[in-house]
Amino acid sequence: MLIEHGRLRAAVSAAQLLDLVIEQRAVRVLPISPAIAVRSQQLTALRGDPADALIAATALIQDWPLATADERIRAVQGLKVLW
Repeated sequence: MLIEHGRLRAAVSAAQLLDLVIEQRAVRVLPISPAIAVRSQQLTALRGDPADALIAATALIQDWPLATADERIRAVQGLKVLW
């Protein structure tokens, strides 16, 4: 979406960029489990931003801290925020 809306410029397609990032940065891609999907819909503070809701829900379900400057995400109750 960032590439599509001109907020991120890339010399390759979005799919190619994701493949490169995953390969070169040893990123682990997690599936969206039913628990994450349901929890993301319960985060009313993040309604209208499904990507942020999925990110926050994943951190909550996995009990992982999240690094973000986004005040809306930081305000999610129970979310551990590092930054």
